[in-house]
Amino acid sequence: MKLNQLNFLIVALCIIGCNENNVDSQSGLPSGRSTISTKIINFRVIGFSFAKGDTVVISNASSIKSDIMPLVHISSEGGIIGVYMASNILRPTFRLMYESASPDSAKTFFHSLKEFTDSAYSDLAAPVKANQVWIVKTHDDKYAKMMIVNTLAYSDSSSGSVPTPYGEVTFEWVYQPNGERKFQ
Repeated sequence: MKLNQLNFLIVALCIIGCNENNVDSQSGLPSGRSTISTKIINFRVIGFSFAKGDTVVISNASSIKSDIMPLVHISSEGGIIGVYMASNILRPTFRLMYESASPDSAKTFFHSLKEFTDSAYSDLAAPVKANQVWIVKTHDDKYAKMMIVNTLAYSDSSSGSVPTPYGEVTFEWVYQPNGERKFQ
């Protein structure tokens, strides 16, 4: 009986630990669908690492570094405009490749983007909106492509008297770990 309970526990832990990351069926490269937000967890800012394929604590003690992090764009009057992304290193990181009003068109472009030339990058991905396709130059000079699925930005007043800006980005991504500008 104890063996069955142990097997159940192992299977349950495997299911809980699974995320939406996998290997891109067309290119064989690491890929996934992720959501990152501006929410501070245990007084720590969270970013995303393409090499890890998951969220990471920015300025953590390990060698895993964040490649991107979401931020909330606030007007000079204090209103929420939307979401943008930055890198935790100060250098041009983002290149907008495509923007569409149609999710199908963005998905087609994202999946057909197999190669790109190295060109000018921006310090910020701004503004970030659904149906955009971006190239990201990671902190260690590797590349990822990402398609923005959804963004969310609002002023959260649920936990106290002072509203806190909240931003969230959901994206699909494919990571090229060898530094090539090809996703084939």
